[in-house]
Amino acid sequence: MESKRSVSFVHGKNALITGATSGIGLQMAISLAAMGANLIIAARSISKADDVVKTIHKSCPMATISVVRLDLNSFSSVREAARHIKATFSAVHLLVANAGLMVMGSKPQLTQDKFEMHFQCNYLSHFLLIRELEGLLIASAPARVVITASRIHSSGHIGFEDYNFTKPETKYGMMRAYAHSKFAVVLATYELNRRLSPHGVTVNCCHPGIIRSNIFTEFVPAWVACWLWPMAYPFMAPWMKTTKRGAKASLRLATSPEFEGRGGIYTDSSGDPVASSAPSREVKRQQDFYALSCLLTGTPEATQLPPSAAATAAADPAPGTAPLPPSAPVPEAPVPATDAAPLLVAPL
Repeated sequence: MESKRSVSFVHGKNALITGATSGIGLQMAISLAAMGANLIIAARSISKADDVVKTIHKSCPMATISVVRLDLNSFSSVREAARHIKATFSAVHLLVANAGLMVMGSKPQLTQDKFEMHFQCNYLSHFLLIRELEGLLIASAPARVVITASRIHSSGHIGFEDYNFTKPETKYGMMRAYAHSKFAVVLATYELNRRLSPHGVTVNCCHPGIIRSNIFTEFVPAWVACWLWPMAYPFMAPWMKTTKRGAKASLRLATSPEFEGRGGIYTDSSGDPVASSAPSREVKRQQDFYALSCLLTGTPEATQLPPSAAATAAADPAPGTAPLPPSAPVPEAPVPATDAAPLLVAPL
């Protein structure tokens, strides 16, 4: 049962969620709507998002829900979604970056922007979305950003000079690429919070746990869904969480008064703060990776302030802040040879 103070933080506030068409993102949307939040569902499939709206309205008929198209496979789609949100909404008080994927295959698969798919869809595009909306988040302060990470980030501390797995010594593997992307999430959480928290925006991330949902059967080959998965499921189910339990950490970070004004935190699946991996806590690594992320997404390193705050900053500039400058061009990443179509299997 949510506390009255948790409800009071989101009641009547605008909450933007990615990955809300299934799994823990859907559970987050349902819970936030029940707490009175005005939902903004960002999804690649508008038809699936519309189905979510209908589902939520069955239990919360008065819920206010908007849908925005967002394809994390494309930076242009992320920028267009951000432009639409800034033009449509006067505030975003909560941003839940939950969407993610795993890609089956023995070779790296590329996005439209020629980045390795885990790296862009699980991390870079969410980083770009946060950067594009940070002025609006600051203008909405106090505001919160909650990002879905994973405990597997601890095995993902490989060199970011080869984020596309093009070098022979950087051997590609599905789980290695996934861990790489989640390590990126944790690194960026600390540096984004360091830059945004002075302006009233906190950034935190969490490990949701292994979730029991139909996502494992939606995107795998038919023979896996029909034969292998039913055999494996009885053995895996006892260790898997329901989507309601899986959403606990994100919901706690998003709404609980205990996290009011607190950022730069990584939590376990219960929402309790725990230490992330030692490499992810290295400040120099966080700062260097933030600079690389800005370069890859074509965003300025300086925090993008809203007009009123930018005018104040111009008169009395603070470190790491500046008015919104024009975006730099996105550099073209190295393109690895690939011939297999991606199969999306498990957003976590």
